[in-house]
Amino acid sequence: MHEIGQRRDYSEKLINELSKSLTKSAGWTQNVGCIYATGSLGRLEASPHSDVDAFIGCKQEGDQHHISNLTTIRIKAELIEALKALELPEFDSDGRYLERFTPTQLIEATGSNHDDAENTFTARLLLLLESRPIVGSNFHKTMQADVVNAYWRDFDKHGDSFVPAFFANDALRLWRTFCVNYEARANSKPEAEKGHRRTKNIKLRFSRIMTIFSALLVFLNVERLNGTVTHVDALRVFGLTPIDRLAELISFKEVEAALKIYNDFLAETNRSNEDLQSAFAKDLFYYKMRSNSAEFSKSIFEALNKVGKDTKLLPMLMV
Repeated sequence: MHEIGQRRDYSEKLINELSKSLTKSAGWTQNVGCIYATGSLGRLEASPHSDVDAFIGCKQEGDQHHISNLTTIRIKAELIEALKALELPEFDSDGRYLERFTPTQLIEATGSNHDDAENTFTARLLLLLESRPIVGSNFHKTMQADVVNAYWRDFDKHGDSFVPAFFANDALRLWRTFCVNYEARANSKPEAEKGHRRTKNIKLRFSRIMTIFSALLVFLNVERLNGTVTHVDALRVFGLTPIDRLAELISFKEVEAALKIYNDFLAETNRSNEDLQSAFAKDLFYYKMRSNSAEFSKSIFEALNKVGKDTKLLPMLMV
């Protein structure tokens, strides 16, 4: 699929260029941290018009952070300059979400009353579902492994028949949170921002479904084949891009259909934000994309039911 391949090539090239630009950050994070991309770049679906979303990972021992607040500021400054040098868009929301997290923070916040407020919820799930290291790949793997161990903490008790219900519940909560946040913000937007609102809506219908449900689909398949889902399975799945996860299941016609529709979505949206919002402001284009997104959602739904038939995990996703 042409657009998927082009996006991957561009994303891998950009990550390599960013990595070469962040020489000081590579030194500051060596063995004790990482910088990882999420969003379209983390999914290897970026285009020249895409924003860069990133987080900083940091080792923690007790109350000690191995990357200090001042060093974090220096890393952010180098990242900002790297984007400027590569003529990329500035960080979204004035850099509000360019934050430093430790595995301990991400794990201990799970289910707490501050998980959403401190952005640990989103950072934790995106670390697993759609992240790629820019610098510090070894520590990035360590972060993922620590979070997986927390979600798979009951595996030893049910090793022969374990399903990742804990993770699945958090993943579904992320999907519902994206949906609720969109509805709340969309209703407050003036009519003049119709193109912006519609762009967000369609990207939600495609990219966020792909991010979350591609992982759940592979876990359903692993359970179907093996009767259990291990830590090793999880780390392998989280090491794949969402597109690669679906590609593993291409023998299911529902998955093949979803991938083709997703490739077309990427091709249709490969344009500047200004041009894209202008296109979405027009009813003909918007309703065409809504129709395509409905077909994509239907294909994913049918794939879940087909792949997950007779599994224990599928009913847990529904009820």
